[in-house]
Amino acid sequence: MNTSPVYFDTLKVGTQSIPFIEKPENCYSRLVKSLFENNKQFERAGLIFSEQRFQISEELWKKALKEKYENDPIQVVGRGAVSEYIPILDELDMHVLYSQNICLANNIINDTNRDIDQILQKKTQSDHDIKEVAKKRKTIQDLKEKIRFLSDHLLPYENQIEIFRVESEMRESLERDFPEKQKFQEIYDQRVLPLLAKMKHLLIQNSNQVTFQAAAAKGSALQAGLRVISEFTEKDPQCISNSKISRQEVFLLPGQNAVFKQMNERAEEEERIANSLLDLMSEEAYVGTFNIKTATRGNFGIQAPEEVRQRGYPLTGIDPNLKKGILKHMPSSSLGLIKEHAAHKTQRNDPTLYLTPDLENLQIKEAYEHCEQFKWSYIDSNNKKRETDFKTLHANVLRNIKMSFVTCIPNKEKTVSLEDFIEAITVKWKAVVPELKKIENAKPFPVKNIQAKPYISDMLLMRNLTPEQREILLGRLTPEAEFHAILTGEIQLLDMHGENLGVAPEPNAAYDRFKMLKFSTSLDPSKEVNLAQLMLAHGEGKIPLDTLITFNEGGSIVSKSLKDLPELQEVFNGMWKFVIFDTDLSLSEDNRLLLQTRPGDTEFIIPLRSVLLETDWKDKPLSEETFLRLLRSDERDLRVRNWIQKEDAPIYKRLSPNVRDLIKKAIAPKIEQWTLGQLRIKYPAVTIKVLENTFVNILSDIDPSTTLKIWKGIEDDLSNLTVHPDDTWESIAERHRQNVTFLKQMNPEGLKVWGKVKIDYDLTSLSLEAKEKRTKIASQLFPRMTIRQQQALIARQTRRKDYLDNYMALRNSTFYGEDLFNQMERYILNPTSPFTSIRRNELLAPLNKDKQILLADPDKMDGFKQALCKECQPTYFNLMTAMYPLLADAYALNTEYYQDKVCAGHYIGLDTCKIIDSIDALKYQASRTERQERMLILAINLQKQITSIKDPGFLGHWGS
Repeated sequence: MNTSPVYFDTLKVGTQSIPFIEKPENCYSRLVKSLFENNKQFERAGLIFSEQRFQISEELWKKALKEKYENDPIQVVGRGAVSEYIPILDELDMHVLYSQNICLANNIINDTNRDIDQILQKKTQSDHDIKEVAKKRKTIQDLKEKIRFLSDHLLPYENQIEIFRVESEMRESLERDFPEKQKFQEIYDQRVLPLLAKMKHLLIQNSNQVTFQAAAAKGSALQAGLRVISEFTEKDPQCISNSKISRQEVFLLPGQNAVFKQMNERAEEEERIANSLLDLMSEEAYVGTFNIKTATRGNFGIQAPEEVRQRGYPLTGIDPNLKKGILKHMPSSSLGLIKEHAAHKTQRNDPTLYLTPDLENLQIKEAYEHCEQFKWSYIDSNNKKRETDFKTLHANVLRNIKMSFVTCIPNKEKTVSLEDFIEAITVKWKAVVPELKKIENAKPFPVKNIQAKPYISDMLLMRNLTPEQREILLGRLTPEAEFHAILTGEIQLLDMHGENLGVAPEPNAAYDRFKMLKFSTSLDPSKEVNLAQLMLAHGEGKIPLDTLITFNEGGSIVSKSLKDLPELQEVFNGMWKFVIFDTDLSLSEDNRLLLQTRPGDTEFIIPLRSVLLETDWKDKPLSEETFLRLLRSDERDLRVRNWIQKEDAPIYKRLSPNVRDLIKKAIAPKIEQWTLGQLRIKYPAVTIKVLENTFVNILSDIDPSTTLKIWKGIEDDLSNLTVHPDDTWESIAERHRQNVTFLKQMNPEGLKVWGKVKIDYDLTSLSLEAKEKRTKIASQLFPRMTIRQQQALIARQTRRKDYLDNYMALRNSTFYGEDLFNQMERYILNPTSPFTSIRRNELLAPLNKDKQILLADPDKMDGFKQALCKECQPTYFNLMTAMYPLLADAYALNTEYYQDKVCAGHYIGLDTCKIIDSIDALKYQASRTERQERMLILAINLQKQITSIKDPGFLGHWGS
């Protein structure tokens, strides 16, 4: 591969040169530093980080530009999206727009200064005017700084709210300081507003963003995966084993700070989409994931360590007698791997399997290294004296070559003891294998298509916490953690049980000091715990201030009472965050009900499963910060919608608005027919990618009655290009593979900058090239989720927003009398208000019965309103019931059925728990209390709602 780097300072594509404005310490450098924090060079991948520059090999640039954006007039990378460890060159025209906006900002500043100077020169230079001049120059300087700010934030890495704040301040300053505002309003309208409009378009339309935090998370996952491959292929045991029973294979590897998860195509796709949505919604909302297709050392350029190559032997070409001798000194597990390796040759680029002494034991390693420092002599079978190094001597012993009078040749009057010699010469051997294996049915198998994640060592799984411990930690959540909890419902995690959700301390400076240490206390000196466990014990009130705490810090033993450890007290008073690390089984096609089947049985479940439903915390009010963040969701929701509908597809940006709308309308019926649920009843393994491939195959075929019109419209639109300032006939012809003479003949009017030029662009012929183009474009037209998935997600967003808006309106209502009464009645009747069906009726009955009393007594009316607001205040549970229409009734029914709130929440969405069982149990009770009568009404209402749903989503078919 040609690794000649192309720097970002100025990147030239075709005839265009675009200056790279971003400073090295900004977003690209941060992204690369985060992703490759422990690996400065990945030359094999074509990605190099050195001297604070982000470089990509020229070959990768050319390949990406040719394959993905061959018809774009200017092609420059705009963002550092990361997949595997090769950058996805996505959103190329974003940097073009970025650079254009930088130029636009500079033009605004220069033209504004010139215009102001012209206006001010006409004014009389009186003292008053001088003050006015100074005032206006100060305002313009402020505007210049704000324009610079906007240009620096065109790529939305930073706080996007600031952009709109700056816009507002700019408008206000123009109105305040320039009363003769005609000329200056013209400056604002014609120069500032275009910049803002383009920037907002970037924030909303170009929603396929991967922040450097997300890249860092992916980088951490990559490092975790590399640690596992490197360490497990070099030492015994050399295979990983499944850690738990699950529909997917999970390998917990705390020694390497890693988790491996092997998923089928459906689970991998669900996790990828769910994680992408979480990236769009928030930073660091989940544990990063890195997909390893083949867990071989060669794929990642991991060579055998130098000491292995020096001391060991490659299996290929090894002397048969030496191999036989070595194998006698190897464990059975390594023998099995060697046999499997010989039977299945690994990929050509993998390093070979090495046989090497096992020096994991420090005493044996020291003895072996001691022997290596000396030359050795012996008498061979021909009675001749030989001198050799220790490696050859050891090989002779293993090959059973006859030697006598083996002697260490002294070195500087030093020699080797008999004990060290025996330790070294009888050492066990091991294999350094080229590929990571897993144990399956007691046999080694290659690890393929595995998801690597970092193992959070200070995480406490919800499964391992008592109900009381859960409440203590959930009561100390950061607002960010509260927000992430709501997002898990919004992306509809269907398997967030106690093993898939953890809590971990929120890091701070004091925490960083203690996080890697182990502690013991005077309460239980023999028990050693990590920091998170110590924090939990403190939260439970088990560590008073006079407790003696002991830990080893930098080799020094510290033993002090808690009251004398102020930094540790600061850690104990810290906050906690959620750790979300399994996001497959998500994003169904319904929010009301899911259907699942088993042999001979059909079952319905609520389409949400969350361990948080088992807690009392779910009913605690969210912080005001979280509430307001959820309330101000318009832009975030729009970014998500644009992403799932693939509004950021390059083809949409190249098409004119009218043609784009016509194409969307034409393909809509073809996309709407594809749903996962109905297909998975017959074909359980079907994925969105399968649907997309089917759609692409159908659409890319030319059918005069259906698809020809679509392709003709796209062809005509793409045949007309915009002429850029540096364009020539030759550059256009080269970029679009045109004949210069023919190009000129098609455009007799010549080239006009920013005008149009027609090219020969073929999408409708039966040629192989035209078919390939249609295939590429068609793949961009299929959305990232099915229409029913989109509708369900958008409905959850809409219902969440509707609930919060209505609650806010009621809480802050200034109505009184009849108007307030009607507002409360509408609120109770609103389907997103968080009530069970019977609770809604219970609230309406007294409201209507006591209407005149309430109207006559404002205090009673206000009291009713306050009680309503308190019952409906934003909590995790109320938000979930707003998004999932049947959740409130199902949870109330479970509470009555199980007589336990933990069980009531635990069995919501559990695939082994049928809603109908709870309903039937209450319907067929022999005798009932008044409460049970209420629950019977609720059960009947819920059954009617279930029966009325004719097209529930389909979760899956389970074997038994």
